[in-house]
Amino acid sequence: MFKLILLFITMGCSLSFAQQKGVVKKIKATDEQTLDLKKIAFAAANSEEVLKAVSEGNEKQQDIKVDLTEKEVFSFDASQPDLKAHDKPKLRHKYVGASVDLGLPAGLGLSVVARPLDLLQFFFGASYNFVSPGIRGGVTADFVDNWISPSATLELGYVFKGDYNGIVSHFSNSVNTPFLKSIEYFYTSGLLGLEFGDRRTWRLSVKMGASYMKVSVNDFQSAIQQEAKNNTITTGNPDISIVLPVGDLGFKYFF
Repeated sequence: MFKLILLFITMGCSLSFAQQKGVVKKIKATDEQTLDLKKIAFAAANSEEVLKAVSEGNEKQQDIKVDLTEKEVFSFDASQPDLKAHDKPKLRHKYVGASVDLGLPAGLGLSVVARPLDLLQFFFGASYNFVSPGIRGGVTADFVDNWISPSATLELGYVFKGDYNGIVSHFSNSVNTPFLKSIEYFYTSGLLGLEFGDRRTWRLSVKMGASYMKVSVNDFQSAIQQEAKNNTITTGNPDISIVLPVGDLGFKYFF
């Protein structure tokens, strides 16, 4: 160990004479503190006593012998960060990203994501439920900086008017009905899930939860008159409130 310290000091000092060598004669340590070789060498090379001895050795062309006290060795711990932590590069925080996801009740979504903190992600974007476009926004809490993390999401959205006869016909043999020709809805969803990947750069998410939806059936009076074949019927547009289980599969990337 002492020979390695000797080699470090000799190389760092760039002595003028090839035959000159340095020796750390004594280093004290307590049982409570474990000395890392890098820390000792760093402290020794920057010790005023070592630098002074090396300077005198250059002038006199003689061997260098230095006594380092316990205080001088451990002064490194008080004034310098840990070398292993210090060697790690500081990564730039990524504030902006984009996400794409597929789920209910929004359908296919594309959003811009703003992340002021690693924990919080705010998103706003557009959606398409394969009938009508929509808009949505919300916030996600990504709790743990790990490759697997629990998350919680609150989302609000609105889907514009659309004719749902086409999509209903894939699941039912019923003919077109005027009640489905102009439907729009608002929704509020709460989801819990898991996030997979490097939180700083990218995440793949799987979420499940519930959504409160307020569905508006437009042109309801015309639909009633058409079905009843009676133009004297008058009524307003009904609003239907429902709670449905929902899910979402998404991917986000931060720039």
